[in-house]
Amino acid sequence: MRRAVVIMALIAIAFSLTACRGPEPVSFEELFSPYNPVGHVRTSDVESIRMGTTYREIITRLGATRDVGSGLHVAQYVVDEKLDLYLSFADPSDTCTQGGRGLLNTMTFGELLSYDNAIAHIRASDVDSIPRGLTYWEIITRLGKTRDMGSGLHIAQYVVDEKQNLYIGFADMNEVCPKSGSELLQNAQPIVDERGTIGIRGVVTDIVRGKDGITMLVEGKLEHDTSFDKASVTVNMNSTVLRDSTPVTGLFAFSEIKKGDTVEVTFNGPVAESHPVQGVAATVHIVTAP
Repeated sequence: MRRAVVIMALIAIAFSLTACRGPEPVSFEELFSPYNPVGHVRTSDVESIRMGTTYREIITRLGATRDVGSGLHVAQYVVDEKLDLYLSFADPSDTCTQGGRGLLNTMTFGELLSYDNAIAHIRASDVDSIPRGLTYWEIITRLGKTRDMGSGLHIAQYVVDEKQNLYIGFADMNEVCPKSGSELLQNAQPIVDERGTIGIRGVVTDIVRGKDGITMLVEGKLEHDTSFDKASVTVNMNSTVLRDSTPVTGLFAFSEIKKGDTVEVTFNGPVAESHPVQGVAATVHIVTAP
């Protein structure tokens, strides 16, 4: 009887020790695999990462996720259910040269704000809730993915309550916006749809060149078949440029437009009723050269 009690006691002790040990640790290969679902994290999770942390430590910290890379490892996470974060590395022991904030700043800005994005439609309350002192990166992240209308400078365009265009211009995403959301809304412009008609016919008096297009100032006269006498026109890779009614081929057709050219412009949609009006060209017909 005593022997049976001793054996039962030993079994109980062994069981308790096993229970205290907890679950077996998950290997890095299990944390990070092409067969895993994509991990979902919060901004604060990423912000807590310090510069100099290895990618193995980062993924262990953020949790299991999918490797979407080929050749290089590429860890994908969804941040705050709205943005994709991609971490690329050759070896898990490599040291990350950025902290969490740097990773967030570079992760999706090109996707958030691009000339080929659709223009986002938002509510006035979305803008009004923006406090003064946020960076432009934080503002664009908050308002969501939209089109970059700028050339040289970034110009984020939003349609507010389906009746106004809001343009937010800046040079660097890390700049602090000096205005609150309510102040930004004061500069929103009523929408006027000029699609399919000649918006302006005039002379190109100024050109600002950017990587993906140009912004040109066109000045002319208000005529029976035009709508404006002065317009700031963005011409990008989606715009059609014609000379003598013949389309200019190539992605960078906008580079054919020169200061002094006389042009006819049709817009690809609503323009901002500022002075001069602002819009994106659907077509630019170069009528004469200098």
